[in-house]
Amino acid sequence: MKEIKFLKINELNQNKENNDFYANTIPNHLVSNHSRIERPHKHDFYAVFLFTKGKGIHEIDFNTYEVKSGSIFFLYPGQTHSWTLSDDIDGYLFFHSKEFYELGYVTNSIKDYPFFESNHTSKCHYFDEKISDELENILKSLLTEYETSQWKKKQLILSYLTQLYIKINRYIEQDSSLEFNQLRHYQNL
Repeated sequence: MKEIKFLKINELNQNKENNDFYANTIPNHLVSNHSRIERPHKHDFYAVFLFTKGKGIHEIDFNTYEVKSGSIFFLYPGQTHSWTLSDDIDGYLFFHSKEFYELGYVTNSIKDYPFFESNHTSKCHYFDEKISDELENILKSLLTEYETSQWKKKQLILSYLTQLYIKINRYIEQDSSLEFNQLRHYQNL
């Protein structure tokens, strides 16, 4: 049995000055990192994938999820995942370290967002076209900023991340019987 590969974020950020954050479209990521991600693997970073087109299967820690337009996936460091995707797959992804997010804010923590930290919440959610389009627009802005060398780049990326995380959390909470505020309380104990 082969050992599961553990990917580090700096392996993906070739020729970038920041090794704590990475963003791309899913098709471009698949092409440029095919040899690293063709088998089940783990990450040393947080990962979010929004699929806007295509179909497939995404396996996370031996749980199988359907990939379709409007599906979003959350992985925290150390989770094993793999996928089988259709040729017409499209969407966005971004990865970041805990430090990237938390050092940018004094009062925000990645633990504020239970979709990452809890084993009691699903690692996949399906959004309708309206919500998916809203999230896609934020991700387009985030990717555009990531590809620039503008003043205060990191701060703007953090702003987009926070907008995205807050919106996703609100949509999931509206759709769920699980009260995230109660879950946060028990996580802090």
